[in-house]
Amino acid sequence: MRHRRWHRIPRIEARHLRSIRLILLALLLISSLFYADRQVRPIVRTMSGYIAQNVCTQAINNAVTGELRQDGIDYESLVAVSRDLDGKVTSIETDVSRINLFKAQVTGRIIEALQADEIHNLYVPAGTLLDSPLLSGRGPKLNLKVVPASTVATDIVGEFTSSSINQTRHQLYLTVGVDVTAVLPGVSTPLHIDTRFLIAETVIVGEVPQAFTEVYGDGSGLPNKVEDYGAATALPDLTP
Repeated sequence: MRHRRWHRIPRIEARHLRSIRLILLALLLISSLFYADRQVRPIVRTMSGYIAQNVCTQAINNAVTGELRQDGIDYESLVAVSRDLDGKVTSIETDVSRINLFKAQVTGRIIEALQADEIHNLYVPAGTLLDSPLLSGRGPKLNLKVVPASTVATDIVGEFTSSSINQTRHQLYLTVGVDVTAVLPGVSTPLHIDTRFLIAETVIVGEVPQAFTEVYGDGSGLPNKVEDYGAATALPDLTP
């Protein structure tokens, strides 16, 4: 009867095999982490930016409405409409000093709102950042920092729109532009937020004109886009 000979693997070779397995396992784990990071990071960046934008927009809205309520801003406080003896509109002038004061006040209030602790430091569940209905609101809370830029751009824009043949609607808008950065551990998302608020408007009523000038297009190359229909006098500049 023949006996098989069993050869024992030397301990050195066994250690080498164990080391190789550990190295392969570590490489697999690292590769998986890199793959997961590449897949998850864009989602986290998008969601953190979305959350930061919503929070900042709400803060800006509250700041602007609070300033409008406090100052009692209306059309008459910003614009003076001059008429002749027959009631025809001869000019529309904006109160530049009043507008500049309002812009400075609302800008300061917006900066103060964006620097509030509840805006600067948000705590968001990790599952919410993955944009998954199953994980939303779950997981450990991560510190999402919203860092605003040092300046806020505000401006007052006037728009004229025709309501009918002898009525013109004049609207004043406040535009707000601000740059912020949403910061998570390892993820930074720059954002630019633009918002616009209607702060005052009126309807200017006048006689049916015997002639009018129609301007169409987006304003570029304006002299080439003006069509006169029997107009003999130039229109006043109504831009605030």
